[in-house]
Amino acid sequence: MLRVFSRVSRSARPLTACLATAALAGSLTGFGVGGHEVKLSVDGATRVVTVSAATVGDALREVGVDVSSHDGIVPGVDHAITDGMTVSITRAQPAWVMTEGTGAAQRMLVEGTSLHEQLLQVREEHPQAQIAVSRTPDSATILPLVSEDEPVSVVVDGETRQVEACGGATAAAVLAKTGIDVGPLDVAAAGLDGEGHPVVTITRMARAGISEDEEIPFETKEEADDSLFEGQRIVATPGVAGVKRITYAVTKTNGEEASKQPVKEEVVSEPVTEVVRVGTRKLPQGMTSAPAGTSSGDAQRIALGIMPEFGFGADQYECLLTLWTKESGWSSSATNPSSGAYGIPQALPGSKMASAGADWRTNPATQIRWGLGYIKGRYGTPCGALADWNRKGWY
Repeated sequence: MLRVFSRVSRSARPLTACLATAALAGSLTGFGVGGHEVKLSVDGATRVVTVSAATVGDALREVGVDVSSHDGIVPGVDHAITDGMTVSITRAQPAWVMTEGTGAAQRMLVEGTSLHEQLLQVREEHPQAQIAVSRTPDSATILPLVSEDEPVSVVVDGETRQVEACGGATAAAVLAKTGIDVGPLDVAAAGLDGEGHPVVTITRMARAGISEDEEIPFETKEEADDSLFEGQRIVATPGVAGVKRITYAVTKTNGEEASKQPVKEEVVSEPVTEVVRVGTRKLPQGMTSAPAGTSSGDAQRIALGIMPEFGFGADQYECLLTLWTKESGWSSSATNPSSGAYGIPQALPGSKMASAGADWRTNPATQIRWGLGYIKGRYGTPCGALADWNRKGWY
């Protein structure tokens, strides 16, 4: 019988009556014809045999007991046989051992008639090792958790419970008596506390599928356009990023994400290629010959770059060049002495250009952007504005 009790004091725990545990099975055959009587114990099953062999190893072969290099044999195979001696064999049993730094259990053959005994053996080489616990009672390789009656600690969900386990009790039986709900994916591992008693730790495992959307970048395609000047670029078709949905298999350990593996990917929407019209028409002679750094040459280049913002192509540049050459000579500080009109587009008053930027007095780009907006709103195009100027002498 297993009994759960509070973790206060080991000396204070109540006495419990344990259920009878299954006997450790074993069979010995092949009696010698004379010599020494030897008490032979295999995994706790004991029988007296008579052998004529001189050593333990020969005696085992004589009685037909096969041993492996992983089995525990006391005394050793080279020890001399004496009358009345006891030879104990502890069979090595498979165990899934988790050692520090490996991250995964490794199958090993370890001597011991219980997980507790196996742990004591493994920890001689791996002080922090744990053994994976089977929670399937009918497992072919299952061993009892303990060989003798002793307390077992169960750690789960940040709490520790103690169970008084009877010799021969399995880990599955111990967990069942605690009343702890152990999920099918949860992992149980046996270790040792500071006093050498078994500790079963339950690691909560959960798996779920989640989907996340990721952006698919769009490509950019350039198309030559002889209706635009060299240096002019107009976006004919704006690019639109696509969307792909990735489904991940997520594993969580005690509520924390432990792994995340992609298992499925699908395109929700295809990206739209951005199409850019690139000017190929040669610049007017006046433009190419205007020296860099001069106010008029720089202003004309600025205007060439800004015109596409208002939908004006190369066919409108000659008109704009003529219009503002007549108005201001493309000087950002040009002032009409009669009217007070100011700047490249000759705004009247000049403060109107503040709607395009606070630096309207000195920045040719601000002045040009305001001027192009004025032309588009009032005349439609620079050529329309020039036609009006030619009729009236102003615009």
